Amino acid sequence: MSAPAARPDGSKVVLCPACGTVSKDLGPGPGGRPSALCRHCGSLERHRFLALAAAAFRAAAGPGLLLDVAPSRQLSSLLRTVANGAYVAIDFDPAADGRLVDVQASLTDIPLPDRSVAMIVCSHVLEHVPDDRRAMHEMARVLVPDGLLLVLIPWRAGPTDEDPSATESERLRRFGQADHVRYYGDDFEDRLRDAGLEPTVMQPHQVIAPDVLEVTGIAPDEKLWLCRRSGSQILDMGTLAETVGRQATSQLVEALRQVVAREPEPEPPREPGPAPTPESTAHSMYRRLRRTRLGRQSAALLRPLRRGR
Repeated sequence: MSAPAARPDGSKVVLCPACGTVSKDLGPGPGGRPSALCRHCGSLERHRFLALAAAAFRAAAGPGLLLDVAPSRQLSSLLRTVANGAYVAIDFDPAADGRLVDVQASLTDIPLPDRSVAMIVCSHVLEHVPDDRRAMHEMARVLVPDGLLLVLIPWRAGPTDEDPSATESERLRRFGQADHVRYYGDDFEDRLRDAGLEPTVMQPHQVIAPDVLEVTGIAPDEKLWLCRRSGSQILDMGTLAETVGRQATSQLVEALRQVVAREPEPEPPREPGPAPTPESTAHSMYRRLRRTRLGRQSAALLRPLRRGR
């Protein structure tokens, strides 16, 4: 996992792209995973990655309906925005997690016509679904030929371990969470292909600059599967990766600019007087960013920040 960026005084800072908040650190995530959780909005590494990449994925998917499966409060507003009004959120049991949805429905029986959805976001859902193969077939059915399905799951090397009939204590021991019915492994992509989908793996470190990953606390190696219907046009990963990287950098700088605008520069202390007031977190991050390789390579993007000072 990526640790938060270090300030000059040795402490840590992170800018969450899901909520735009600067924090001194990230809290523990599920299972006590360190440096994972935004203390303001509750975003995890995957939420922050999608917050930076969603617009690029939407452009690759093309216009049309965006289907958000089991929407997260950290991303639903952003996805509604990039969908430009063509957005539907579904969940089988929204009351269980207090989700706000447009349609209550099962992923194994999506109430939409064939080839009616341009983009589907399915993040950490399939491990909850007993009949995951049926769910994959349903997503393939509603996806338009050149549309895009984004899938994130808990994954580890080795065979998939699953047992929908396992007790809660057994699920917790084997799958890491009481409401999970499996832990996916090496056959996951075969399951997607069997359902009529063609997957391509993307990892954040392949598309986003190390400095951006560090500042935003995104796990560099977490896998995202980008899927199209079998027989569709092959996804241009080179162009998509370039677009994701460029937009991620631009969004980070814009978020930082807004933070700096909200936090005026502290006045210098008068002499003689007390010790200098520590810089605000935002300005510490701003100065650090300017010193990084990202800052040196992104002079045009950082120029608005310099003008605003």
